[in-house]
Amino acid sequence: MDKHNATICLEQDAAVRTILERLTAKSDRPPAVKADGTWGSYAPLLAAHLCHTLNRPILYISPHIDDADNVADDLQVFAGGFVTTFPVWESENEPSDATDEIGAQRLRLAMWLDTMRRTGRTEPFLLSACIQALNQPIPRVEMLGQQTLELALGQTIEPERVAAWLNDQGFERTDSVDMPGQYAHRGGIIDIFSPVAASTDDDLDTPKLTEPEPVRVEFFGDQIESLRIIDLDTQRSARNIRQVAVVAPRPRLEPEGTELLLNLLPSDIILFFEEPVEAAEVSDVFLNRLDDPRGLYPFSAIYKTADQFARLEVSRFSTGADCDIHLGVTSAQQFEHKAGAVWKDRHALLDELLTFAQGHTVLLYCENQAEMQRVREILREHGNLPDTLHLKRGFIRQGFIITSLNTALITHHELFGQVSVRRRVRRISSVSPVDNVLDLQRGDYVVHITHGIGKFIGMKTMDKGDSKAEYLTLEYADKIQIHVPV
Repeated sequence: MDKHNATICLEQDAAVRTILERLTAKSDRPPAVKADGTWGSYAPLLAAHLCHTLNRPILYISPHIDDADNVADDLQVFAGGFVTTFPVWESENEPSDATDEIGAQRLRLAMWLDTMRRTGRTEPFLLSACIQALNQPIPRVEMLGQQTLELALGQTIEPERVAAWLNDQGFERTDSVDMPGQYAHRGGIIDIFSPVAASTDDDLDTPKLTEPEPVRVEFFGDQIESLRIIDLDTQRSARNIRQVAVVAPRPRLEPEGTELLLNLLPSDIILFFEEPVEAAEVSDVFLNRLDDPRGLYPFSAIYKTADQFARLEVSRFSTGADCDIHLGVTSAQQFEHKAGAVWKDRHALLDELLTFAQGHTVLLYCENQAEMQRVREILREHGNLPDTLHLKRGFIRQGFIITSLNTALITHHELFGQVSVRRRVRRISSVSPVDNVLDLQRGDYVVHITHGIGKFIGMKTMDKGDSKAEYLTLEYADKIQIHVPV
């Protein structure tokens, strides 16, 4: 039962073989393949199989924001390797400063894709994105070079000039850096934790793009004496680098300085559209809700650009006469227990699962080792376990049954009626009390220790007995104002 190497052999499925043949067929135009009959997390499994079999990168496009995160989780379990998400700003007024993690992630991925395209060195990867993330533009990489601070060993530049540039780009000055978007300036040493940077090691001739790493710049006068990566745990130098390019995390760009993400993709990538009809509808709604959608790309522009690449469109139901591949994947809801209900028929459901496993291969996915151990104990209460039932470790969003392979994928949280909510965690920027009232700008929100959150209106000089004094004017609901002595 615990054969961890048990897998779903999609290469034995006739529909999957047809998809592979069409995606690799020689033609004047990139192939566009359409298939229906998917269910649950089968589509991410298929995408992982294509990436592994064809040794080509995949851009997986989902119709909803949460779908992109769920798909990334599924892809990580099915494929492992390099899986990441191209994020979306979920509102018009998303913060865009040096601590903006979403903006930094979008920039890092755009630069990484551009590097692969220019160098011709493409490695298989799986990139998950919702259609709204593609609606939103990205800066042209060549424009970013004009808003990049390049630092190198032996370079002459005043430390104050470096600090001023960091301030202008929205970096937060702290005593010691521990999060992207911060910098610390102590005499002739500046620590920079940039969300987006390209560094060159002493033993590497070509720049590489990595996850954010803090850099320590040591000056001798106005000359850079050393550049080192910092270990955040010890705040000490970890390794030397020869140069670093700190990219402005909130570049100031005009509409002509932006482009569509698809323009940066390597030529051998496969675009994997899940529910393309629904994605088109969601894209239209997303743009129509914006007060000013100028500069964003409609679905028609995305779909037209997609013609340059091999494309697979997968839907639950048929989308037309040209959709002639039927995957034959069905629901596993018969093994799903509804959350919140008393599990009176627990034994009947488990007996049904064990009976089903006698004629089918069943992969039961548990999120952790503790769940796997508990499932073993529960199933052993029902007698002998068939060799065709395998426990697998990993979180899968939704189960399914592949009828052609007599194989079912069941999830622990569906079988036992557990609601699993997985959300992206965003960092909250640190704040501090106001040290100087001159730092306040009209319209800033402030927190009064007694009255709570109010809006700063300005300062007034008012009579106080026989003298005059300055007061801060704060505005609350219903235009109620209070005056706080300075």
